[in-house]
Amino acid sequence: MSEQFHFFSLPLEIREMIWTYAVPDRIVEVGQPGDPDVLPASDLKKAWIQNHKPPTVALICKESRDIAMKSSGIPRGGFTSFAKDYQYWLKSTKTIHFNAEDESELDMPMNMWLENDMLDMLKVVRRGKELSISADLIQPFIRFHNPSSCSGLMQHVLFDERVACTIALQTVMIKATHAQARRFGLFGGGDEAAQLVDPEDDETLNKFKDLWILSDGSHDMTAAKFFETVGGPRFDFRIKRWRAELAVKFIQWSLRFNPLGAPQLTHNAAQAIQWLRQNFDLRQNHAVQELLDDFPEFKLRIMFRLCPPRARRNMIM
Repeated sequence: MSEQFHFFSLPLEIREMIWTYAVPDRIVEVGQPGDPDVLPASDLKKAWIQNHKPPTVALICKESRDIAMKSSGIPRGGFTSFAKDYQYWLKSTKTIHFNAEDESELDMPMNMWLENDMLDMLKVVRRGKELSISADLIQPFIRFHNPSSCSGLMQHVLFDERVACTIALQTVMIKATHAQARRFGLFGGGDEAAQLVDPEDDETLNKFKDLWILSDGSHDMTAAKFFETVGGPRFDFRIKRWRAELAVKFIQWSLRFNPLGAPQLTHNAAQAIQWLRQNFDLRQNHAVQELLDDFPEFKLRIMFRLCPPRARRNMIM
């Protein structure tokens, strides 16, 4: 069996060329998560967009981040040039994964910037790029997580644009080393900071569970609860409920912003909403499906985050 290739065995000059030109095929975030060793269980469902750090290719690895900083010309520290500078960096990306900061800590001007940034993210879609956002921005997947005050705005824009969008339902932190990730063939052989996985991909989910067990992550209650429920009836119930709740909001939006016209259709919409709230499985009902003809394509995913010991000791700044 041939020896496995490791990216970091390449000379620095070659790696820099690859980072510079291969970034469009990578998951990109604006901002970074806080230290997972000190955050409460729910906090990793919020990565940051406005955290007093310049926008960069965050947490892919320090090397790629530094190259992004050099190539974009974005200044270190502060965000006085945030609005005009980050679009230069953003335009070359293919997939954007975007989570919102805890809005309770934002003042009014920052809230306005946050809303503007979300709208700017959708310019990525209009350029034919793919958008990926946290479920928390449109309809929280976790019940104890409070809805974002921007959720109505995001729902309106997504419903109006009818865009295909990847939804990160939940973020699960894996505190493993790069070598451990390579052993399981996950996180791009240990070089990627994040991996989005279909919740129905049992084979890959089992690999992540094995990696989590190997990394002695049993003390991480958030990951433990996830692996206890994923693939089971409780998790399937949550996915069905999330889909049904978003379908209800889409039908309500259609009645308000794109009136269905005939009184009979309005009656059908009211009846469909009642059905969906009583039984999530009725989303497959023919009458309900007619009302969801223009429903955007949402690809549901679980986001796994690699947090090796080195990153936990010294967060990438």
